[in-house]
This record gives sequence, structure tokens and C-alpha cells, in this order.
Amino acid sequence: MIASHPIDTGPFKFKYWKEDEILVMLKNERYWEQAGNQQLPYLDAVKVTFISDKQNAFMNFIKKDLNFFDKVDGSYHVGILVDTSKKIVQNSPLRFRP
Repeated sequence: MIASHPIDTGPFKFKYWKEDEILVMLKNERYWEQAGNQQLPYLDAVKVTFISDKQNAFMNFIKKDLNFFDKVDGSYHVGILVDTSKKIVQNSPLRFRP
């Protein structure tokens, strides 16, 4: 659960949140960390969508509407692993790239 008054001290600052639905964070221009000469974070924004129906979440992931899908039900593993259009990222059976 996210606190009702979030504090923006990290790489992203709070923009919008609707509990159990969506969280939007924007790049914190005042963030201090760098990678070489590059100011972090690299992303301008992050959008997190909460989908309580795991079957719906899985289908959105397969359609590439989601970049990440957490807590995959065991019955879905075979369908993911035999899909040759996805490549397993090294050392993680649940992170994929096209």
C-alpha cells in the first residue's frame, strides 16, 4: 500500500495514483545520481498498472501490452516458455524480451 502523502526523494516523483488501478511517476529532475556523465534516471516516466485478474494480466502480457508480469501462475509457464517469439533473459525465468 502506498502512503497517502508520498515523498519524492528518489529518481522519480509522484504524479498520479488511483489505488489498485494505476501509479504514474515522473522523472525527478533534482535527482542527484549519475552514470558517468549521464544524469539518472534514463526514463522520463514510469506507469504501473495494477491488474487484479491474473488471467487478464497474463493475456495483456502475451499481447505485449505489459512490459512486466509479476507472480505468474504455474499453469501459464508452459505457454510462455514454448513461445519462440519471447527470449528468456539470463538468470530469470519470468523476465522476457522480444
